[in-house]
Amino acid sequence: MTTETKTLLEKFSALMKVDALGHPNDMDRFFDFIIFAYRNNERAISLDDFLEVVGVHTVNGETIRDVKVIKKRLNFLMFLFSKYEDGMKLLSKFENRE
Repeated sequence: MTTETKTLLEKFSALMKVDALGHPNDMDRFFDFIIFAYRNNERAISLDDFLEVVGVHTVNGETIRDVKVIKKRLNFLMFLFSKYEDGMKLLSKFENRE
């Protein structure tokens, strides 16, 4: 992932609500990331790279509540990653239409 794409994803991650797209601009910002990545030919960002940038980390000494929050956040981030993959497919079809 290029530095520019990583920075845009980090910016999105810093501004989004943790467990839901609570702000009206959250999806717009994420779609901006998808379009930017597509235009920069970064159409196969791995799940590991995606999760590393958006910050899914665990630490020792977590409580049960912490684990539940981490699982909920991971589920949400998996949803976002699926939207990235869908966006790449959609933009590819759009670009290659006749």
